Amino acid sequence: MTERPTRVFPTFLGFSFRADRGGAWATLIMFTFRPLAAVLFSLGLAAMLAALLQRHFATAVAVACAACVMLVVQVASAKTALSVSARMVDRTGRLVDREIQRMLHGAPTLEHFHDPVLLDKLEVIRAERPRLTEGADVSGLILGTSLRLACVVVVAALATPWLLLVPVAAVVSYACTAAAERARHRGRTASAEAARLRADFFTIGTDPAHRDELLLAGAGEFARERHAAWAREAERTRARGMWLGLLWAALGVLIMTAAFGVGFLFLVSSLLHGTTAVGTALAALLMLSNVTVLMSGLIRYLSALSDSMRATGLLLEVREALGAHRTAGPAAVAGREVRGIELNGVGFRYPAGHAAVLDAVDLTLRPGTVYALVGANGSGKSTLVQVLAGLLPPTAGSVRRGGPAGDRTSLVAQDYVRFEFELEDSVRLGDDGPGARDLARALSDSGLDAYLARGELALRTPLGRSLPTGTDLSGGQWQRVAICRGLLSPETTLLLLDEPTSAIDPLAEDALLSTFAAWSHAVAQTTDGVAVIVTHRMSLVREVDEVILMSGGRIVAVAPHEDLLGHPEYQKLYHVQQRAYAETASGEGEEDWETS
Repeated sequence: MTERPTRVFPTFLGFSFRADRGGAWATLIMFTFRPLAAVLFSLGLAAMLAALLQRHFATAVAVACAACVMLVVQVASAKTALSVSARMVDRTGRLVDREIQRMLHGAPTLEHFHDPVLLDKLEVIRAERPRLTEGADVSGLILGTSLRLACVVVVAALATPWLLLVPVAAVVSYACTAAAERARHRGRTASAEAARLRADFFTIGTDPAHRDELLLAGAGEFARERHAAWAREAERTRARGMWLGLLWAALGVLIMTAAFGVGFLFLVSSLLHGTTAVGTALAALLMLSNVTVLMSGLIRYLSALSDSMRATGLLLEVREALGAHRTAGPAAVAGREVRGIELNGVGFRYPAGHAAVLDAVDLTLRPGTVYALVGANGSGKSTLVQVLAGLLPPTAGSVRRGGPAGDRTSLVAQDYVRFEFELEDSVRLGDDGPGARDLARALSDSGLDAYLARGELALRTPLGRSLPTGTDLSGGQWQRVAICRGLLSPETTLLLLDEPTSAIDPLAEDALLSTFAAWSHAVAQTTDGVAVIVTHRMSLVREVDEVILMSGGRIVAVAPHEDLLGHPEYQKLYHVQQRAYAETASGEGEEDWETS
């Protein structure tokens, strides 16, 4: 899908005017008309030289003074224009950043973050993001340079018609430049995936979060080799476009050089034969002396505009794709009124995947009920949790909700995010609704209150190494912060806990799991909501109302723990887990049979 220029350019220029209307108008006007001062200066200088040759000294002095005034205007306006433009570009950059973030996080699901085509487009947008801030800036430069070139061509054509070859050559040269930009863009687009993977492996190789496993596994060289391989692939793919673009650009320069050479020879011939006035010839020579610079500048500005338009077009394509996700809700399903959450034939497969992660899932979650979700590794539990949370739309079947279930969802994800803010901000994430009592309860339920009581942490303690005085937490402490965040809201009607203790030691795990069970029952009873706990600790199943057993992306059984003990697969999971934790308690080791 390619966006039309009639839609792309107004969006591109609109960024500047939305961010700083006054600065955008000032930049556009000054960059457009400032070059006229340079034209008037050149004409004044030519008139002065012609007056001196004719011994009209008074006229020469008057014209020289006027030329000096134009020079002062040119220099002063250049500094002012650059200052205003820099401020406008900075404000536009902030607007574009907000636009991209709002666009990415405005969609109700995470489906787009699993689409490799869209991710490749985002990689190009990130690389070309500065281009999106140059709307009024580059437009004014193109208009001003074109106006100055038009004046140059008119004056030069008065000296000799042969100089009209210049605008013709300029058109051909621009066509070559456009072809060069298209070739370079194809190279950048083709290398986007390799560039993204190169960046991923660079992060893996340099992020402190990965250092322990890389060091212990001796995998540092592996990460470096993968990074180098993808870097070579990105460079090789991009180089093809760069070399082809260079050939087109060289052809454009050759055509321009030939046109200028022919025009200049005929100008000299006209001057020698007396068919061109000295003043006109001098003006043409003075103005032609900068034509190469002007043409290269115009080509550079047009090239920048082409890059900006292309990046804006990709931005609009991504926005349109995300808009489709935003407006396309689940189809209405006729039938009886639903209480709780009902999944009918739900399936899900990732955009780049082949096998279905969820297959024909039929499940009813009753209001006021607490469930444990168990199953072997890769059975689809985490994906089911994301579907229940509404983060992933099912690719088959339907999800129906009724009553309060899902009005306010709280999720503690297995792959929790380490928000490196102050502790309270990392817990609240801008949610000022829960009061101090709710915050204190969540801190207590997550076990963070013990760290506050010992003075190791405070609500205003910066977390993580990205902050100058930040405190680096252990994996278990970071998970407690994520748990606190998930338990904060007293209005939760759908509580989803996906392996909430995976990074916490077994001694503290039992106490936390009991807390989760109690809080889940409180949510279910006070709000008539639903709670689902994904866990590998089978001791928890005695504290929930029902257990959901998954295998191979399907729901195998839903029943209380005692009723499921006769199920062979459930029985195996239960006894394996009991034996594993018994061995852990006796120091013999632990078998980790479940991690989704």
